[in-house]
Amino acid sequence: MRWVKPKNLHITLVPPWQSEGIEAISHKLKAISFTPFEIKFESISFGPNKNDPKLIWASGTATKEILDLRLKIYEALGQKADERPFRLHMTLARLPFDFAPSTPLGSFAQDILRFLPENVKWRMVVDRFVLYESLLKPEGAEYEVLEEFRLE
Repeated sequence: MRWVKPKNLHITLVPPWQSEGIEAISHKLKAISFTPFEIKFESISFGPNKNDPKLIWASGTATKEILDLRLKIYEALGQKADERPFRLHMTLARLPFDFAPSTPLGSFAQDILRFLPENVKWRMVVDRFVLYESLLKPEGAEYEVLEEFRLE
């Protein structure tokens, strides 16, 4: 497996899209007013689905605050909100091959889970959101911070 570098850990509120007008996007995002709030990660597991895992991630229950912030970002950008339900998660590692329980490596995958805590109590204060540029590289995605937006 390939662990995500600490500088690349993030929660995606709005999925990636192509844009050339970064200054205009930054201006729109600066107009968002929101107060800091807390989120909690409750488990570490395979994702996005147990039958075909591709990741190891920390996940939690989406709070009203994070859903409202996400909606404000979509509105500021003039985009329609993603219709898929939002799943609060942070990717910790990417799996390089098929870990599905039905494969020969399935038992190995189960062994990995024995070393991971199934339940965690990680808390985090969200006091900013970040506009990233995603750079796809052979060793995995790298994220360059274009601008941070503080919540006050």
